[in-house]
Amino acid sequence: DFGEIIGRAPKSVVSQYSGSSGIAWRINDLLHLSGDEMVDKNHRGVLRVLQEVSQQYAEGRVTAFSDAEIMRLTNKYMSEVVALSSKQVGTPVSHPLVEGDY
Repeated sequence: DFGEIIGRAPKSVVSQYSGSSGIAWRINDLLHLSGDEMVDKNHRGVLRVLQEVSQQYAEGRVTAFSDAEIMRLTNKYMSEVVALSSKQVGTPVSHPLVEGDY
């Protein structure tokens, strides 16, 4: 288990190369969703997040999205999923970032 070897769970970032699967995975990870709570790559909110991510890169963005930015987009387009997240601690927009988490 890679996470066990490095002492923490592996992380991914959302970048210009991310598709709907990667965005869904990141949202599920950030919200600690599992089982029936998980969103998939075809969820309309995931597709809206992907559309906004793609638009920002088309307008010249060059950096990856931070956890906080993904949470803001998740709140904007998928507030019902955030509300259903039974394991979410604190407010999603103020999700704490630690050096190296992006």
